[in-house]
Amino acid sequence: MMMRRLRLPLLILLLSLMAAVSALAQNGTVPHVQEIFDRYGRAKDVTTVVMTREMLTEYDIHLYRSLTMREPGKRLAVVRAAVDADRKVAKSIKEVIDFGTLSSGYYELPPANGLNRYILYRYNPKRGITLIYIEGKLGADDLVSLLLQNKNTDN
Repeated sequence: MMMRRLRLPLLILLLSLMAAVSALAQNGTVPHVQEIFDRYGRAKDVTTVVMTREMLTEYDIHLYRSLTMREPGKRLAVVRAAVDADRKVAKSIKEVIDFGTLSSGYYELPPANGLNRYILYRYNPKRGITLIYIEGKLGADDLVSLLLQNKNTDN
């Protein structure tokens, strides 16, 4: 009897929480690629790196997350769908299309909680997927300079 009384309030609470999470995702505070990190970040064939503000203060980065899948298989479509969903709300987009397929993309999302947000995506059939999410005070020009600086030091 007691359980029946609790069912309706619990159902209402659950539906309210789901609506709140959905609203957060739709207003741009939670990027769709977050689901990719959550879903595949601990898979055996995935390399994930997460760094927080303490490690990145000199770059004005608060959060850095990267995920690499060497052989994405069917997951490629899931990753592309998440990237495409975030692409739709992006303020700035830079993409490279090879033979009709997105091979790399840079997406500047609208700021959230006073932080700039960026998604970097790369797909190469031989090397797999690399997905990066960055949040911080750094501006787009600073991020590009940082990426170019690292690319030049890698050679």
